[in-house]
Amino acid sequence: MTENKIPVDPSTEETSLTEQIATLVRTIWRLGKLGPDQRVNKVNRLTMEQYEMLLFLYDSGPQSVKYIAAHVGTTSSPVTISMKRLERANLVKRVRDTSDERVVTVHLTEQGKKVFEARRLERIKVLMSLFNSLDLEEKYQLKALLEKVLANSQAVTAAASERKTIADN
Repeated sequence: MTENKIPVDPSTEETSLTEQIATLVRTIWRLGKLGPDQRVNKVNRLTMEQYEMLLFLYDSGPQSVKYIAAHVGTTSSPVTISMKRLERANLVKRVRDTSDERVVTVHLTEQGKKVFEARRLERIKVLMSLFNSLDLEEKYQLKALLEKVLANSQAVTAAASERKTIADN
């Protein structure tokens, strides 16, 4: 297998621009994640990971911990920890499968739906304010460019994983 090596020269304009783009994306992500007011009361305070899990449950209905973990790109252990915290806050209810006690299905409670919907509106307001300088066409262009970068990153990750597998064998 031949590797497609990308020449890296920190002094080039392209390298500098690439670093600037990464910094901007990280800053936008952080602002969208936290919002302008980080002092949200403890009842409505959600980490970005918890928000993503609640969004998945909100859109998909009750799901197993294993399926939630796969959706958010992690293992069952951190999802279980998050779900226990969300359950203590009465945002979700965990139900063990009667035929297989290892399987836990997570349901969004009514309070969980209300808290999620309120947080979602806050987040949408923040995101809309972040991108209000772009017209609709520019937003579509940005989305397409970011999807292209993401597709490339997935291809690079898959290739690296393949190389590691070959090296391990």
